[in-house]
Amino acid sequence: MGCMGVVEPKEFRTLVKMDGNAKRTELPSMFSWLSSQIPEYSEHSKPKNAGRTFGEDDQRPMFELDESKHPLAEEYHHGVTPSG
Repeated sequence: MGCMGVVEPKEFRTLVKMDGNAKRTELPSMFSWLSSQIPEYSEHSKPKNAGRTFGEDDQRPMFELDESKHPLAEEYHHGVTPSG
């Protein structure tokens, strides 16, 4: 499952300009809102802070969630137990 995030319009324009440019990997992390609906979490309970970094053109962006009390953020930073 891939995750989608929404970036600010200025950052989106930067991404479009950098498409296919090897220096894209040097872009700083960009703030984005996680916009994917994840069935295990309430639709209205999405983590509000996420950073996204970019790899090579053939790689998807990497999302990094800020530490918070949101269940997804806690699992991202501290792992998931075998019981769920």
